[in-house]
Amino acid sequence: DYESFFAAAKIGGSVATELAPGLSIGAGLSAVYAQIRDFRMPFTMPPSVALGMGGIPQLDPMVYGPLFQQFTELTAYGDSESYTGLTWTADIGLRYEADSGFIVSASWSPETAIDVENGTAVIDMNAQFGQMMQAMVMARAQAYQESPEVAQAAVMGQLAAAGLDLQAGMEATYDAATTITLPQTVGVGMAVPATSDLRLAAEVEWRQWSEAQRTMPFRLTNGENTNINFLVNANPTNGDFTYPFPLNWEDTWSAKVGAEYALDGVNALRAGVLYGQNPVPDNTVFVAFPAISTSAATVGFTWDIGGFPLDVGYVHAFSTELEGCNHNHLLGAEYNASKTTMNQNTFTVGTVVRF
Repeated sequence: DYESFFAAAKIGGSVATELAPGLSIGAGLSAVYAQIRDFRMPFTMPPSVALGMGGIPQLDPMVYGPLFQQFTELTAYGDSESYTGLTWTADIGLRYEADSGFIVSASWSPETAIDVENGTAVIDMNAQFGQMMQAMVMARAQAYQESPEVAQAAVMGQLAAAGLDLQAGMEATYDAATTITLPQTVGVGMAVPATSDLRLAAEVEWRQWSEAQRTMPFRLTNGENTNINFLVNANPTNGDFTYPFPLNWEDTWSAKVGAEYALDGVNALRAGVLYGQNPVPDNTVFVAFPAISTSAATVGFTWDIGGFPLDVGYVHAFSTELEGCNHNHLLGAEYNASKTTMNQNTFTVGTVVRF
């Protein structure tokens, strides 16, 4: 089993002013704090990214060349934790309220990138390297009619001569960082007074995931295992490398409907539901961002406390399961036909001060 844990907190404020009777404009500024606490997954790259791997078939091209042509990916076990990041984001909105109580509004939020840093990552290639050595031994034994023991000694000697220290193993710890990008968002909504106490509302929202989540750059630095440095960078002293995981997310639309029941002039109860598209294509499903919940229910209230209206909201996004494609997964064969699940709970608290 693999997993990831991602959490974010958004804290900020907004101001609004009336431009004309019924027409208002507002803007907000918020700090966004993000954290990746656990992140365990198969770490898969195409062989072309690992510069040092290209030299191993040249140790005996006639024997190892055909063998390495069968390798379509380089896979390791990845286990990382404790990424954190802080950034700022803004949004603007327009709102018009007619004398009848009918309201129409529009909002816009820009794309926001959060660099989450100061993490640690363990890359373990012991199992994969062992399989590669076994395949090399078998290929050599067959090509030269050698016993397995003689072929193994020869392969170990060739790898040692190439610069690998077989006693050092194939596990390394890195400083790790990545970037989480929130999409540009545009929304249009309206509200209609059904009765003097009940208001119905609806909103349509578009999110530009195709730009925000095109790739996920996984940045590793300060790796001290010379073997992995050699395989990846063809340089035992270079412990840095970045691999941009392809995501290719798609833009999405979502629709929301809700109701607000006024208890008096300030206090009110609210509830609603929403449905949206999942932006993750089946050929890039993986554990970092396994799925986006497509349906949710919301409840909330406003309660006046000494002249300050306290707004409290809760959103429960229902569990979503997403299945990867059966073949040609862009992140590696390990994710073919894989299934991932995700659910989400969001709490919001706010107040309004009029001046």
